[in-house]
Amino acid sequence: MIREISRGGMGIVFEARQLDLDRRVALKVIKSGPRASERQIGRFVREAKSAARLNHPGIVRVFDVGQTGDLFYMIMEYIKGRSLAREIRKRRPSLRQVLDL
Repeated sequence: MIREISRGGMGIVFEARQLDLDRRVALKVIKSGPRASERQIGRFVREAKSAARLNHPGIVRVFDVGQTGDLFYMIMEYIKGRSLAREIRKRRPSLRQVLDL
């Protein structure tokens, strides 16, 4: 692992190096780790399968999903740049702007 990129409601995403193919990837793991419930694991796997079916230049590709020990992971295309969540927050109007204060 190189560094943590982001945290969301369910997962943590790291920038990592896939050693066998010598490439940078985004590695997503379930935030609750070994304590993940069956429901969380099911949701995580469904997310990976749904994303893997998509093929569009604007969508990050999923390369693999799996489990090592009790840790579930998803390996995705790494795209250098700003976080979409950060961009949305930055562009969202503040309460002062909405109320025109």
